[in-house]
Amino acid sequence: MTNQLACIYSNSFSLIDNILTNKVNENIISGNIISDISDHFSQFCLTSSLVVKGTPDRPFARDFSNFSEENFIHDFSRIDWVDIVSRNETNIDKAYSSFYYKLNKLINKHAPSKPISRRKNKSFSKPWVTKGIRKSIKMKNKLLDGGNIKLFKIYRNEISTLTRLSKKIYFIIIFKTIQTTSSGPGKGLMILSTVKRKTRK
Repeated sequence: MTNQLACIYSNSFSLIDNILTNKVNENIISGNIISDISDHFSQFCLTSSLVVKGTPDRPFARDFSNFSEENFIHDFSRIDWVDIVSRNETNIDKAYSSFYYKLNKLINKHAPSKPISRRKNKSFSKPWVTKGIRKSIKMKNKLLDGGNIKLFKIYRNEISTLTRLSKKIYFIIIFKTIQTTSSGPGKGLMILSTVKRKTRK
């Protein structure tokens, strides 16, 4: 089903990856997905399906563009937490639910959740991949499409080196922020946990 190179090494090319199917009477589209995961390109196979797929939900993120720490603390201090606890002192579950409701309502007021674009969501998953690196990746893919394998390999190796260096610098900056600022630990750990979750997907 695939008649394109699927494995590229420094001195050889091969077509060793296959997709097998028993649907020989259907119109099938197949090929390779050019990526930097490994020297083996990912393959795809498209067939007709009766399953109707809906539009995927857009991810949401907190908008801190207008966030004011002073206003947040002011509103937080005006909440009568003693009253909330006293009214539910015999039921810890209700006490927690009341606490969570009040706090979540306050957070939504000062940092509301808003849908983010797909491009921005993709950049969040690997923030160390800069615009320059993305531009170089597009150029590398064009070289492969054009059959310039020699220059493609040069670009691929350079991009891998630059990506590793950019990732290293990115995390160095985060750890320095954690060490040098009072708000750094919370912010830095939040960034680290977010990157960890998204890179696992």
